[in-house]
Amino acid sequence: MKIGLGFDCHPFDETDGRKLILVDETDGRKLILGGVIFEGETGLVGHSDGDVVAHACADSLLGASGLGDLGQHFPDDKKLESQDSIQMLKEVVRKVRRAGFLVENIDCVVVTDHPKISDKRDQMQKNLSACVRAPVSVGGKRTEGMNVGKEGITCFAVALLNETENKY
Repeated sequence: MKIGLGFDCHPFDETDGRKLILVDETDGRKLILGGVIFEGETGLVGHSDGDVVAHACADSLLGASGLGDLGQHFPDDKKLESQDSIQMLKEVVRKVRRAGFLVENIDCVVVTDHPKISDKRDQMQKNLSACVRAPVSVGGKRTEGMNVGKEGITCFAVALLNETENKY
């Protein structure tokens, strides 16, 4: 068995002066967490679609399997701008399986004061579980007004892998 810890954070697109990558030119950047769009919420600055939950899951899988980190596999590159993070996670799962590991489960903790994730938690878990072909749980934690929860969203993920004799 192998365990990996993943982490990702992105600021809301209104908190700094960085150039934004717009997913939707009419509405601005969408907030996407666990492959779910949170309508009417401020999106996150990021090179891809900014899905911190999918990114933390991917990093936890890469770490547990000894395959590096997300930036090594998906570097900041113009060709990858606004890339769907769920597709990135699927590619990471393929690499992990090819390296001889099966995903047993992933547990994620999303840290933010806003938005509440409880209404969309089930759909996030379904999306992520289907993507990694194993149970993925998602929980939310508030920072009780500390700046980290006001300026963006952070996610931690822990993955458990089982080493197999087969490489896929």
